[in-house]
Amino acid sequence: MSRQNHKASAPLIVDEGTLVHKRDMIRALETFECLTYTDMVDDKVISEGEGILLKVFASKESSTLIINGSIFINVLSFDHLHFRRNADSETVIDLIQATRTLRLIPREENPRLMSRLQQDSFAFDSDGDEAEDTVAQQLLDDLTDIDEDESN
Repeated sequence: MSRQNHKASAPLIVDEGTLVHKRDMIRALETFECLTYTDMVDDKVISEGEGILLKVFASKESSTLIINGSIFINVLSFDHLHFRRNADSETVIDLIQATRTLRLIPREENPRLMSRLQQDSFAFDSDGDEAEDTVAQQLLDDLTDIDEDESN
């Protein structure tokens, strides 16, 4: 097989890298539960705290929201995601949007925060979830088409 006929392999990223594809960003974020977060603008800390990651999604109509220890991340709120290991071998994720960075660092489970996962207030109607998942999948497919067009 000639080199011209060989399709390029997907990237392999281990322990440190930058993700621009929204599907990859979602996969990386779904590995987290309890987090310490730091919101920074131009490297100046605006807010910090701890919370539990309740949902990672892609939606043109929803915000990334951190409220009352609950974290909902819309990957469309960010240009890219950079991850690395810090000196304590913890994974650090930086979600970057222009001059704003949302830094996430995993932390040990906090029973008070983990109880939020079982609360009915975060349960969604299954019909709504299915519709939302279908819309999100279509959005991700559209984004993939755009990413592929730009790389050609």
